[in-house]
Amino acid sequence: MMQPDEGEEEALSLGSDMPGSRAAPSDAGQQAGPPAPASTEFGPFRLFPAERRLARAGATIPLGGRAFDILILLVGNAGKVMTKQELMAEVWKGVSVDESGLRAQIASLRKALGDGADGVRYIVNVAGQGYCFVHPLTAPGSPDPILSGGPDSRNRRSSLPYRSISMIDRDDDTNAIIELLGRHRFVTIHGAGGIGKTTVALAVAHRLLDAFREQVCFLDLGLLGPRASVPDALASALGLIIQSRDPTSHIARHLRNRNMLLVLDCCEHVIDSVAPLAESIMQEAPHVSILATSREPLRADGEHVYAIAPLGIPPHGIVLSAEDILRYSAASLFIERAFAGGLRRTLSDSDTQVIADICRKVDGIALALELAAGRVSVHGLKETASLLDGRLKLLWQGRRTAVARHRTLNATLDWSHDLTSAEEQIVLRRLSVLVGPFTLDEAQTVACGDDMDPVEVVEALARLVAKSLVSADPNGEPARYRLLDTTRAYARG
Repeated sequence: MMQPDEGEEEALSLGSDMPGSRAAPSDAGQQAGPPAPASTEFGPFRLFPAERRLARAGATIPLGGRAFDILILLVGNAGKVMTKQELMAEVWKGVSVDESGLRAQIASLRKALGDGADGVRYIVNVAGQGYCFVHPLTAPGSPDPILSGGPDSRNRRSSLPYRSISMIDRDDDTNAIIELLGRHRFVTIHGAGGIGKTTVALAVAHRLLDAFREQVCFLDLGLLGPRASVPDALASALGLIIQSRDPTSHIARHLRNRNMLLVLDCCEHVIDSVAPLAESIMQEAPHVSILATSREPLRADGEHVYAIAPLGIPPHGIVLSAEDILRYSAASLFIERAFAGGLRRTLSDSDTQVIADICRKVDGIALALELAAGRVSVHGLKETASLLDGRLKLLWQGRRTAVARHRTLNATLDWSHDLTSAEEQIVLRRLSVLVGPFTLDEAQTVACGDDMDPVEVVEALARLVAKSLVSADPNGEPARYRLLDTTRAYARG
């Protein structure tokens, strides 16, 4: 006689049916939500709720009555976490039982399904919550999985973070990006670290909430490691639970008839995973728009790149009043953040010349302006401007709540530098001796050597431009390149 496993022995002591018994079904199987279909398939299994039968390749899998009740409940709520209390209340109606009984039945059910074999999962324990059936369901005869999602996966409200309260003079960018999205559906905001890509993306997304009926999904890819699966992260953000080595096709099918905006923030370190995912969604889901932010273009089919410029800085050689300088967005942001940080004095016309100098030294980069403004209450305007000439500025601390890559300029540049090859790092270091704009010939002159020929320098320079570590102005004759002052200080260190 076959011996029951440990889970079955405990189940028997609780009065459950022996495997294969013909006891009358409990109420639990009849109250698993909407009327059950004649059968449901998942993996190699086929479930017949009305017949209280689970089959594999036509052969019936023996299950105890309680285990079968639990299976019906979990499959009927696939993708939803059912609490232990919910399961026990339905399966053991009117009977007092502790959690060990439920655990025994789950163990029995997992064994019958071969849960975990070859990495295939059917039932997962969600710590502190309960159990969830995670394998895609399939209608009989259909090759497409019915993607499992939480109860709000198709009607969830926006997942957008709050928009920045300190965004200054980005209305033109916001309007231009909205227009691009309306025409092309797939836009990447491209620019250097700390320039304000996320701030603008959030402004765009909040403006479009009504147009997408709050169907906006925001995914911060900066939280992922470089080897993380972006499709898995997006599936989770969409409320989907998909058991597949590559859920890309399942996500695309789920989005096929959706009208939604996906905001994929900070793509550069997972760009090889983001690009094919974005292409698949664009091809399969005609009403979904994608707004990405990245220090490097994705170079994916359908992508339109919007290069975001630094904030406007006061030019050299003109005298500005305190009123005049506020016309420049870099100065407006710096003054606003300086006063927020504790500066308490009326600005004189002589102060405006120092502020203009600070804006030029940090090239109008929003993050650098905020970090410098935070030093004014400690060092004063003139000393802050003087300190910007050295490497110390790279270590100034920003907001405690900022993401790690934005807490200092050094962290921001580390993030970009870590994504470059050894060859690109050599070229960047050699280019750091050049102050101000330079030509391609000048770049080759300083960067070529026994270890690198002119062609390799050209290619490395192009990649550094793409990765926002070197800025380019291709409109001149010849084209001009330049390292931002903060980047040059970092590369020389």
